[in-house]
Amino acid sequence: TLGAAADMSIGPEEEEDVLLKVHEHTPHLGVVVLVGVGLALTIAYCMVRGVRLAFTAANRATGGLDSGGDNLDEEEVENRTFQSFDEDTYRLAIVLLVRDGQFLAKGQGASALRVTRIIGHVGLLLVTIVIQIVLLNQIKWLVTPQAVTTIRTAYDQYELQMCGGVESHTTLTVNGKHRCKPQYFQPDVFMRLDDGLKAEVCNIPLSQLRFFKLVLLIWSLTCIGQMKMCCETFVTITVATPSCESMAGAVVPLHEANASKADNEEPGPEKVIQALTVPMKAVIVFTVLLPWLMITCNLLAQGSRWLTATNDFGELILNAVGLEFVLLLKDLVYHTIVAARNKRELRNTLFCPTVKKEPAGYFVFMGGFIWGAL
Repeated sequence: TLGAAADMSIGPEEEEDVLLKVHEHTPHLGVVVLVGVGLALTIAYCMVRGVRLAFTAANRATGGLDSGGDNLDEEEVENRTFQSFDEDTYRLAIVLLVRDGQFLAKGQGASALRVTRIIGHVGLLLVTIVIQIVLLNQIKWLVTPQAVTTIRTAYDQYELQMCGGVESHTTLTVNGKHRCKPQYFQPDVFMRLDDGLKAEVCNIPLSQLRFFKLVLLIWSLTCIGQMKMCCETFVTITVATPSCESMAGAVVPLHEANASKADNEEPGPEKVIQALTVPMKAVIVFTVLLPWLMITCNLLAQGSRWLTATNDFGELILNAVGLEFVLLLKDLVYHTIVAARNKRELRNTLFCPTVKKEPAGYFVFMGGFIWGAL
C-alpha cells in the first residue's frame, strides 16, 4: 500500500523514486520480532526484581532477615501514606457512593438528602456515559465509513491508473478494490494523473508515516493514560481496600486512621476509606469502572481507524483534538456541573495505598514504561 512510504516526504522532483520504493517496500518483520522479544524480557526482568525486592523489604520489616543479610537501606523503602483521588465524574461517583452509603448504613442524618445526592450524581455519570456512547456510535456510523470510503476510492483509482487502466493487470481486495500486480506497475504514469487524484493519494496519512506515527502515538498515550487510571482505581477499590460486613465503618476521619498522628493535633476535614463491603465493591466495578474502561478501549479503536482514514493532514490534527474532547468529557462535566461542596468532599476523601512499604527496585522505578510499551 501507499502507507509503505514510511518516513519519506514526497516532493515534485522525487515523486517517481518514491513510487518505486513504495511499491517495492516490505515490512521488516524480523526487527519487529526482535524488539518485541527484547521488550518482553526487559519487562519480565523488572517484574522479577521488583517482587524480589518487595519480598526482601517485607522480611526485613518483620525481622525475617538478619542485619548481615541482603537487606535494603532504610532510605530505599518508602512508607506510603493515604492518597487522594483524581478529580473527575467517575471518581466523584465512587466517593459519594461510599460516603453517602455509610450515612445510610448508620441511619443518621437526612436519608432522603443522601439518597437524592447519590441518585443525582450517579445519574450525572450515567448521562456522561450515554453521551460518550452516542458520540462513539455517531463516529462509527456517520463519520468513519465516509472517510474510509473516500480514501479507499482514491487509492483504488490510483492503483488502476498505475497499471495503465487495464483490469486484467490488477487483483481485487476483499473490499473489491484494485491492486496493481507488481510486474505491470508503471511509475511514469503518475505524472500524467489528474492533479486532484494525486493530491488525494499524497494526503493519505500513511504516505507520511513519520508524522502519522507521532499523531497516533499521542492519541494512544492519551487513551492508555485513561486505562491506567481506571486499572489503578480498580486495584485500589478491590484489592488495597479491605472488605467489611457493614458500610457503617467504611469511612473514618484521618486522625483515627493514621495511628502516628499526634493526639494534640486538630482533626481536619480529611476522611479515609478504610474498608468496603463486597456488594459496594461490585456496584463500583460494574457501574463506574467497567463502563469507563470499555468506552476508552472502544474510543481508542474507533479513533485510530478514523485518524488513519483522514485524507488531509490539517484535518488529522483537528480530528485528534476532537477525539480527546469525547474522551475527557467526564472532566468537563465535573468542573462545570458539580457543586463546590461535593468537589471538596472528593478532595478530602483518601484511600489506602496498594502497599504500605514500597522498596526501591527496577519495577517500582521503571514500571510505568510498561504502559508506554502497550
